Amino acid sequence: MRCSTLLFSMIYKSIAFCFLALIAAPFSSAQPVDWSCDATFYEDGECDCGCTAPDIDCENAQSVQDCFTNGCGDREVPSDSALEACVPLPSEWTCPEAFFIDEDCDCGCGLFDDQCPENATEADCLFSGCALDERLDVNNLGSCMEGEGGEGEGEGEGEGEGEGEGEGEGEGEGEEMSDCACMALAKGHPKTFIVFLPLLAIFSARSARKGTTSQRA
Repeated sequence: MRCSTLLFSMIYKSIAFCFLALIAAPFSSAQPVDWSCDATFYEDGECDCGCTAPDIDCENAQSVQDCFTNGCGDREVPSDSALEACVPLPSEWTCPEAFFIDEDCDCGCGLFDDQCPENATEADCLFSGCALDERLDVNNLGSCMEGEGGEGEGEGEGEGEGEGEGEGEGEGEGEEMSDCACMALAKGHPKTFIVFLPLLAIFSARSARKGTTSQRA
């Protein structure tokens, strides 16, 4: 009886130790006390910025373009002089914060993107922040101007909606929302994108089924 009790106690303690070890695993890298980002982001092999305290993975980082994560708040970006600190986003910038600090040439965002070539043309733009009825100003790729042929585009859209309303709503909306979600997650928070990828796939599949059902009806 005494032996079985002792054995049970040892098993219980072993299980408790393993459980505590699993809980403590994310904190094993001993992140600084003032670390404001997710605890698992510290020393995970990626340079995480705007987290109040420096990430050891940012030792060789040269600018905010080397940041994998932006831990700053709304309308804020990491500072080039201190990647753990945050500075206000220029008020003229109209695109998402993530676009301001990435390595892509983003146009039509209110300001000329420093990541664009000095003599950039519209062909160098990976993203355009202009509205549907606007086009890029070829003389200033940071600005948008009134688009040409807006009236013709409007008529075409109206006719399309009248002809295939059921199919357009089922397929079009699903594709648009998925594209926007993918871009925001991928550029705004890459680690979150990995978590939401299965959800986006499910959403797209449901939207496709909805479009097929509407077409049959």
